[in-house]
Amino acid sequence: MNSALISSYTITISCILFHRVKGNKLLQARFSLGKWGGLFNVLALVYILPIFIFSFFPAAPNPVPSTMNWAIVLVGGIIIFATVYYWLGGRRTYTPPEETLDDYVGQSEATMKLDKEMSSGVAEGKAANQTVTDPSVDEAEKRD
Repeated sequence: MNSALISSYTITISCILFHRVKGNKLLQARFSLGKWGGLFNVLALVYILPIFIFSFFPAAPNPVPSTMNWAIVLVGGIIIFATVYYWLGGRRTYTPPEETLDDYVGQSEATMKLDKEMSSGVAEGKAANQTVTDPSVDEAEKRD
């Protein structure tokens, strides 16, 4: 089901774009487009939305039931079922997460800062350990 894959991309890109428009911080990543990221998010949505719509069309004109693309029935059925389930009982039993994305970004930044401090301290500690030898080890080697 190509439409399910495309919808997952659409949802993800839309959420990131929404987060950018609100002015919230995003998690630090290995690769970033910087100020151009929002533009590329919009271009990606402009490109992918028509593909999403056309993914529900039949492969050939004048389809019969055996050649019809039934993806719209499956995706629409799942959306309807999930919405009805949520409104009938899911909203009473659903417990949203207590941690927000802003909390997670703050924790991530603090962890990355601590990792950098630890790695620089470890590097300095290794250099110190290489120049200083343990006298008890030397004594044990002399006895053997």
